[in-house]
Amino acid sequence: MIEANRKILVVDDDFSVLDAYEEILIAANDDEADRLLELLTADLSVGKDESKSTVDSSKETFEMVKASSAEEAIEIFHQAHTAGEPFSTVFMDIRMPPGMDGVECSGQLLKIDPNVYIVIVSAYADYSLSDIKLHLGNNYVYLKKPFIPEELIQVAEFFSLQWKKSQQLKHRIVELENELDSSKKLLNKSG
Repeated sequence: MIEANRKILVVDDDFSVLDAYEEILIAANDDEADRLLELLTADLSVGKDESKSTVDSSKETFEMVKASSAEEAIEIFHQAHTAGEPFSTVFMDIRMPPGMDGVECSGQLLKIDPNVYIVIVSAYADYSLSDIKLHLGNNYVYLKKPFIPEELIQVAEFFSLQWKKSQQLKHRIVELENELDSSKKLLNKSG
């Protein structure tokens, strides 16, 4: 049976943001976590306590790998894909100077594995949604920083399950193709 893929790559050049993702998606419980949640929810109507309770209530955690540049992300992503341990989801910042930006990097990741789900997360409007669509097609979701922890959890959960469904469907198609080939061979033998 194919399991949900809870392996996530997070790409951001800001180490405090990477730590915040880790707190939200891995759901640790300590004072540093409170500080990070406070930082993320600073300008939002959602309170730290409300966000913390949602994070704490998440039953399963994710396997999360961090990268601080697009180039590092491509290397990590390629190695995981080659090893047969693909990521289901990538959370990608757009601005990551001095190298490749997040939209270009996402395009490279989709070339390696078109089954990955991309979440573009940015505080800046460097690209319009139509510009991103030109680069990535419809293979992305856009979230604006500062993000809401509940949104990250929901998107990660959804894409983890979608990845599983997609793999199950592909597996079933192969099974049906094999059954069809076997049936054709039987018909040819009897005919």
